[in-house]
Amino acid sequence: MAKYCHPEINYCQFDYFREPSLAFSPFSLYFPHSSIIQFHSKMATKKVYSNTLAQIAGKVATALISIFLIKILTNYLDVAGYGLYSKVYNYLSIFSVIADLGLYTITVREISEHKNDHEKVQSIVGNILTLRTFF
Repeated sequence: MAKYCHPEINYCQFDYFREPSLAFSPFSLYFPHSSIIQFHSKMATKKVYSNTLAQIAGKVATALISIFLIKILTNYLDVAGYGLYSKVYNYLSIFSVIADLGLYTITVREISEHKNDHEKVQSIVGNILTLRTFF
C-alpha cells in the first residue's frame, strides 16, 4: 500500500495497487481508485486507438469517393444539371435529419436499458427498423 499526497491542496490518497516510487497523478484527484482505472485504461487505450484509426480511414475513404463522384458528375452534367443535383441532395439531407426524429438516440437508450433481455432487444430493433423503413 502506498500513500500519495498532493502538496498544494492537502489531499492524500492510499493506493493498494501502485508501487510507492510512482509519482502523484492529478487524475487520481477526481477518481480515487485511479490505479484500477489506469490498469483498465491500457486495454481501453488500444481499443480507442483502433477505433480512431477506423474512423479516420472511413472519413478519408468517403472523401476520396466523394471527390471521384463529383468529378464524374461534373463531367456528365452541365451547370444547371449539377445545380439541380446539389439542390436535391441538400434537401434530402435536411429531410433525413428531420425524419430520424431522435430514433437513434431512443434506440441506444432502450437497448442499454434492456441489454440482458435478448428478446426485448430484438423487438426494439425490429420496431425501430420498421419505423425507419416507412417514415
